[in-house]
Amino acid sequence: MYFSDKAKEEKIISDKIYSNLNSEVERTSKRFTRDIVDIAKDKKILLDIGCGTGLNANFLKEKGYEIYGIDVSKIAIDKFNKKGFKGKIMDISQELEFEENFFDVIFASEVIEHVSYTEGFLKEIKRVLKPGGILYLSTPNSSFWPYRILSLIGFTLSQ
Repeated sequence: MYFSDKAKEEKIISDKIYSNLNSEVERTSKRFTRDIVDIAKDKKILLDIGCGTGLNANFLKEKGYEIYGIDVSKIAIDKFNKKGFKGKIMDISQELEFEENFFDVIFASEVIEHVSYTEGFLKEIKRVLKPGGILYLSTPNSSFWPYRILSLIGFTLSQ
């Protein structure tokens, strides 16, 4: 599998984070995004982009979805798959390894800010999302004043 230079950097950071954590850090913003996801009715197959170890997937499964996940970190995907989900290692800046119109719902919480070519990322989401499908996408507000202050002393929005 080919990884872009940015994805290689993200993989190093992610592998370091996920190798030191038994579970992910819960965030209010991710919880809010999960909470607005509808209970599965006619839309059953969900892709969790940037799935990590499955924190979001655990909650989304309770809403009745069959969960697929992608992440750049092998460590995260191994933990994700051990929870019974269908995870793959992928670089989200490349073509996703799924058929056209495969997913009913796509969940991408705090991922798009890691993508260099957002237009390509969104086109690829459109390709794998069924017509009439739903995209739940969120990104942190990096302009929020506490984040700016923290960035001055070396802290970032990553875990």
